[in-house]
Amino acid sequence: MPLDGLGPDEVVAMRYDGATSGPDLAAWCGGQLSTDISTDIDAMGDEEVPSVHVPTANGVQRAHIGDWVVLDSNGRFWALSSTEFAARHRPA
Repeated sequence: MPLDGLGPDEVVAMRYDGATSGPDLAAWCGGQLSTDISTDIDAMGDEEVPSVHVPTANGVQRAHIGDWVVLDSNGRFWALSSTEFAARHRPA
């Protein structure tokens, strides 16, 4: 059943900026703030990377800084990179 006010192809989305939007974004999607450890072979050691773990229909997805968390018209959440988001969606 579509969400009130959303057409079948419309979504609500929030961008993760890594600072101010983190707690609100995690609360909105029922997710969890996290700091993942990324080992980059070109870097000098491990790096902490903030993310939001987003519960989706396909399991938990990670939204990293600059990514979008999307709520579709069926009430499902998805994490999309900026590139994926721009390719699939446009402002209403």
